[in-house]
Amino acid sequence: MSKKGISQELITTREAAENLGYTIQHTRLLIRRGQIEATKFGRDWLVVRESVVEYKTGGASDNSDE
Repeated sequence: MSKKGISQELITTREAAENLGYTIQHTRLLIRRGQIEATKFGRDWLVVRESVVEYKTGGASDNSDE
C-alpha cells in the first residue's frame, strides 16, 4: 500500500477523524486494521491524507468478505 518515492501529505489522527466523521479511537482502529495508511511517529500516528480520501470514496471496505 505504501508508495515509496512519492511525497505523501501526512495529517494527524485528529484531522483524519474529523475528515471521516469518526472518533479518534475509531480512526485508530482503522489504522490498526490497515484500512487507512499511517506511520507511527513517536507515540502518535500520522495518517496519509490520500488514504483517508480513498477510504471515504469506497477505496477501502469497512467489512471484508473472507
